Amino acid sequence: MVLHNTYQQRGGEDAVVEHEAELLKAAGLRVTVKTISNDRIKSVSAKIDTAFKAKGDWGLARDIVAEVQSQRAQLVHIHNFWPLVTPATHIALAQAGIAVVQTLHNYRLLCANGMLLRNGMVCEDCITGSRRNAIRHRCYRGSIAGTAAALAMQEASIHNPTWVNSVSKFIALTDFAKCKFVAQGLPESKIVIKGNSLADPLEGGMRETNRDGFLFVGRIAEGKGVELLTEAARQFPQSSFTIVGDGPLKQRLEEDAPDNVVFAGEISRADVFAAMAKARWLVLPSTWYEGFPISLVEALAHGLPAIVPCIGGLSDIIGDGAAGLLFEPGDLRSLVKQIERAADPALSAQKRRGARAQYENAFNPDAARDALLEVDTHALDDSALMEQRCDSG
Repeated sequence: MVLHNTYQQRGGEDAVVEHEAELLKAAGLRVTVKTISNDRIKSVSAKIDTAFKAKGDWGLARDIVAEVQSQRAQLVHIHNFWPLVTPATHIALAQAGIAVVQTLHNYRLLCANGMLLRNGMVCEDCITGSRRNAIRHRCYRGSIAGTAAALAMQEASIHNPTWVNSVSKFIALTDFAKCKFVAQGLPESKIVIKGNSLADPLEGGMRETNRDGFLFVGRIAEGKGVELLTEAARQFPQSSFTIVGDGPLKQRLEEDAPDNVVFAGEISRADVFAAMAKARWLVLPSTWYEGFPISLVEALAHGLPAIVPCIGGLSDIIGDGAAGLLFEPGDLRSLVKQIERAADPALSAQKRRGARAQYENAFNPDAARDALLEVDTHALDDSALMEQRCDSG
């Protein structure tokens, strides 16, 4: 069973869940996808009930175990479990002898807002100091109650040995993310690195075409660095910059942007792919650690190299520069320098080949399927071994 607590607004995690479930089905496994939606917590009473159950909704956990057993599933792969699924589900499944795999899509186990981000900059106050800093800053949606609930979930999960032992394998998306979780107590031996993947959008492989312009795809919000990109664009009036996406900062940035910056808004996935096939470079100027942006994988699949900050796992994704260029996070001068370098046709062609190779080697469906099957096999073996130890004890 693939278990996922969906968000009220569809995002990249939801697409990853669907894609990976299809990969497992194509490999011949019997797979059920169970989703639990946050749409059920819109009322005040529902929010209060959810907050009180943040440490563990044992009623829901028992229902999930019963459903898993009725389907004779041997393993449950959990993606997002905040806030409704709760850490109780992992423990209840393990107690029933069912193997559990948990993908760590973000930093929610370490940070109330899941991003290690505050005021547009990286924040690790709860890692290096007291987790009560999150309450002081109201890190979860500006709410003290919501932040307290997030901390209660952390207490019942990553800070609870019973929960940690209930998970057979964790999946981290990058080396960087793995290091962060290991530093905060997750056993290194339990964490496997597996990035997101994407069905190949280019039938027959990459073709050399005339490309021009710089492209951003993502949410126009705090931490994405779009303002830095528009400032850099001022210094290249002869180059075009297209910004795809929407978000709370869009209107202000659009009003202030130079004439060579076009805000395309939300467009279809097919149109995003068409834009990626025409652009010369993708630019993702994030000021936070990011998780594993699916837009970056889409770009690599199209042979579109990326200019990204050397922060978090972004450099891992582009192969430490093999598929793009790195700049100092938040540094306008550094970003401008790399945009200048990107004008070199020979360098652009080299990085295009590197981008496509990075996709083919690491993020294609076959590699993802094999990695998932390997994780599942080890998780089942570990779960069986644990059950034998419990029986002999």
